[in-house]
Amino acid sequence: NTAVTIPFSTWMLIGFFRSVPVELEEAATIDGLSRLQAMIKIALPLTMPGLVTTAIYTFVTAWNEFIFALVLAPNRYMQPITIALYSWEKNNIVEWNYLMATASVATVPTVLLFLLVRKRLTAGLMAGAIK
Repeated sequence: NTAVTIPFSTWMLIGFFRSVPVELEEAATIDGLSRLQAMIKIALPLTMPGLVTTAIYTFVTAWNEFIFALVLAPNRYMQPITIALYSWEKNNIVEWNYLMATASVATVPTVLLFLLVRKRLTAGLMAGAIK
C-alpha cells in the first residue's frame, strides 16, 4: 500500500507545486516575506486543491486495503470494518441484513470526508485540465 501511495502522491504534489508561478514567490520575498512565509502564505493556499485531492486519494486507498488487513490482523478487535463485512458470510450463507447495516456504517466516514472537501476536490481535479 505504502509502496504505491507515497510515490503517486509525491508525483501528484510535484505537479501541483510546479503549477505555482515562481513570480508570486519572488514578489512575496520582495515584499519582505521569508521563503518559509512565502511557502505558507502563497504556495500552500494555491496548492490546497492538490493537497486535498492527494489526501483523499491516500485515504481511500488506505480505507480499501483488504488483503493486508485480512492476513495481518491477528484478532477481530484489530481488524478494520471491511473485514467485518467479509465475516458476515459463513458456509456460503450471507446474512444480508447485518452485511448491509455494517456496509452502511462503513461508508459514513468516506461520504462525510467527500462532502467536506468536494469543492476543493473538484478544483484539484480540474486544475490541470485547461492550459
